[in-house]
Amino acid sequence: MWLRFNFILFLWMFAFSVKGQNHAEFLPSDEIFCNPERGFYTQMSTLASDWDMLSAYSLSVYSDLHTPYSSGFQTCNSLILRMVILDGFQESPLPESVMESLETDFNLAREYGVKLILRFAYIDEVLGPTVEDPNALYGDSNLDNVLLHMGQLADVIEENVDVIALMQLGFIGAYGEGYYTDYFGSPGDEGFLSDEDWALRSLVLDSLLSVLPEDRMVQVRTPQMKQKFIHGPSAPTTSSTMDSAYAYSGIDEARIGFHIDCMLSSWDDYGTYNDLGHSGQPYASADTTHLRPYLRDESKFVVVGGETCYDGYNPQNNCSETDGGQVQLELEQMHVSFLNSTYNNDVNNDWVEGGCIDEINRRLGYRFELLNASMVYNPDTSSMAEISFSIQNVGFAAPFNPREVEVVLRATDGSEIVHFDVNSDPRTWSPGEVVQVTQHLDVDALPSGVYECLLFLKDPHMSVSINPKYAIRIASYLGSGEDVWDHTLGMNRLGIVLNKGLGSCHADINQDGIVGVDDLLLLLSDFGCQESCVNDIDDDLVVTVTDLLMILGAFGADCPMVD
Repeated sequence: MWLRFNFILFLWMFAFSVKGQNHAEFLPSDEIFCNPERGFYTQMSTLASDWDMLSAYSLSVYSDLHTPYSSGFQTCNSLILRMVILDGFQESPLPESVMESLETDFNLAREYGVKLILRFAYIDEVLGPTVEDPNALYGDSNLDNVLLHMGQLADVIEENVDVIALMQLGFIGAYGEGYYTDYFGSPGDEGFLSDEDWALRSLVLDSLLSVLPEDRMVQVRTPQMKQKFIHGPSAPTTSSTMDSAYAYSGIDEARIGFHIDCMLSSWDDYGTYNDLGHSGQPYASADTTHLRPYLRDESKFVVVGGETCYDGYNPQNNCSETDGGQVQLELEQMHVSFLNSTYNNDVNNDWVEGGCIDEINRRLGYRFELLNASMVYNPDTSSMAEISFSIQNVGFAAPFNPREVEVVLRATDGSEIVHFDVNSDPRTWSPGEVVQVTQHLDVDALPSGVYECLLFLKDPHMSVSINPKYAIRIASYLGSGEDVWDHTLGMNRLGIVLNKGLGSCHADINQDGIVGVDDLLLLLSDFGCQESCVNDIDDDLVVTVTDLLMILGAFGADCPMVD
């Protein structure tokens, strides 16, 4: 039975194998697992006046599969929203202890393989005028003090950008969401924002973009904030979206994304799509007709995330499988990379009941699946090997931060591991598309041997690049049913090998002059051997799938006969 099974496996793989080439096909995985800079996140807040350090225990729990508080589903968090409330410092510089505490937080995040979404605010509740006290303040800080604090924070941010996924604009108003503010114009008071209000807000955004290294994005709360920053205070809601040619260029326009913190909560998401006017238009009104499409089109190239906040918007915020439900469509159209795992779980738990929570868990942000991979190498004519793979993104979005792509050749005997850069940017592997990647590898200097091929989607920051938790895992299985993910290396197996210098006739086990079925049967009879292996082809002392791939790659080769 075992022999018959392997022979059938051979016939299946042989259909994709020719002389000088080997090929692999893949099956999709529906497993839920962590991947960097995407998925459900957990919010962990602290007061600057009484710093509550990130907890090693909490990060160890959150970064693995767990059930979020008050939820009915399991997930894991590669992202933590770190909300820092600068309470008590509205009129004074920050003490050095704030920067030291941030440094400690960053170090712990690095240790547990997570990244932070970073937001600063001065108040974490809605204060301000009341009937009893119409002159009460909201409690945020003025422009000069905000810019002073940004300058103080600049060094610790720059030094730890490797574990900062992005920043949110923050600083202005309650929760740093730009509303209920004493100094930047409060639309709740005036009904609109003046040109001066927009200019002050744009100065805060400009300063934060300058503080944060240009390979990181800043999220703003509303699409109008970006329009006013790019096109000026009087920019209309019909302002043009970014030219796709500027995507990922590092210019300001390409670095401004959105956090929708009341997603699918009402027809205008509680003011997300409000037109807050300007001095020449002293009134505010909702404009979903223009602002929703604006955010949708921008979201193809900038980061979008957020949270749900109100469960009354039914049936729209229910699973798309239910009558009138729109949640997957909304997440797909807005290219959402992350959502809060604990707020609002009145909404999130509806997705459990509706049967779409697992799909959302898998598809938030990017999710890559390999379709096939192949290697062509003819040492008689060239020192170059050609490797190709097809990959599709079944997620809601593409990665939003830079990511390096490498093909890694690992000798099956463990003696060599060689990295080759691949000229492809995963940020352009758009959702719903299949991408074909081909790269030529100069293998002339490689020592003779058999090399397993792996795909490494690594973080470009050296401080975290070798940590598997910061590498992208592909959601695929090899044809044999084995997961492509190597959790020790943080790399993905491509199911193909490079035979360098051993020659096709190394696979002529019975030395009858041709690599054929008899050789395959001899190999299969010894398959799984761990020592003193008679039919070991690749000289790694064991008989494994790499030996099988060598036969398939050499199948049909003519060899000298041995009498």
